[in-house]
Amino acid sequence: MMKRILLIMVCFLGKAYHCQDYTLQNKPLLHYYDLVNKAENHITKKSWDSAFVHYKLAFKKNKQPPAIDLYNSMLVALKLNKQKFASGKFRSLQCLHYQFEDDFAKNMHASTKQTKCRNVIDENYRAELDKLYVIDQKYRKLSKGNYAQYRNELTQTDSIVAVKLMQLISKKGFPNEYDIGLTSANKDFMQNFYFIIHHQLATNIYSPQIVNFSNLLVKALNDGKITPANAAYLIDLNNGTTNYELRLFSMQGIVKNNGTMTDSIRALNKVDYYISKAIYPENQNERIRKIIIEKNQNRKKIGLSNLENMLEKSLFRRKNKAFVFPDASVSISSFATDKDITDYIQNMGLIKIQ
Repeated sequence: MMKRILLIMVCFLGKAYHCQDYTLQNKPLLHYYDLVNKAENHITKKSWDSAFVHYKLAFKKNKQPPAIDLYNSMLVALKLNKQKFASGKFRSLQCLHYQFEDDFAKNMHASTKQTKCRNVIDENYRAELDKLYVIDQKYRKLSKGNYAQYRNELTQTDSIVAVKLMQLISKKGFPNEYDIGLTSANKDFMQNFYFIIHHQLATNIYSPQIVNFSNLLVKALNDGKITPANAAYLIDLNNGTTNYELRLFSMQGIVKNNGTMTDSIRALNKVDYYISKAIYPENQNERIRKIIIEKNQNRKKIGLSNLENMLEKSLFRRKNKAFVFPDASVSISSFATDKDITDYIQNMGLIKIQ
């Protein structure tokens, strides 16, 4: 009975925050992300000196900058041959257990001073989160994409891991890389336990939402425990909203593959990329302009760059994959015939990217 009462309370708390005003109210952090956004904008223009200056200013405002910023600033420093700065950021990432490629690590080790790590990784907390992630993934892996086959199992396991994750975070706090390291994160610095939150999306047709994590995400954002890009993405999913994105400003990939899409096709570079003509002001009507203004206001309140800059990052990263921009949006569509592709391009008003 107590477990059931707890579950009901968790659900109620989740829903109570559904209409919360999702903003980054921590002014020092807002200033920090403003400087980082400017640094990233300079990266897309390959203005390495300006990017470097803005990163240095940003790091003075934040004693625990997100690992993604350490990483991108390290790459900028290497572009400028500022080896001492780059080595310092390399060492910081080592202390967070970031898994570098062997060749890159070998080259950096020679010039990196092995200073003592200041942060202490809580391996027990990370292990607890990893166990939940394994449960979360079990039937997804067994299904091989056919989630309907395991609908009941997914409903049960998703409920269990979501409630346990809520309890764990409520007890120990929302963890970032300074707490649990990056061993359980992907190359885009997204922690595995984020996928448990991801699977509590409001529109999940296979596993109904049990917990809305929005309140925890907003608190984590204001505590500097999650980046604006990841917070915005997960908040939108948990609430079934699109407050921070607009597909109009997504780079769109189109592939001919009998209506399906696989990672192998993407790896073979058989995807053609497009942007919408409507990104240009002269092609926008009043309704679109109002939507863009609203989205950009929402993005600014949470610490994100505007949609226009987001698209620039998407375009830049297409040919500069070393840098990591989590909010760089790319959507992939697949079609069975050339005619389907032609019709879609014309109807959507797309321009091919060379």
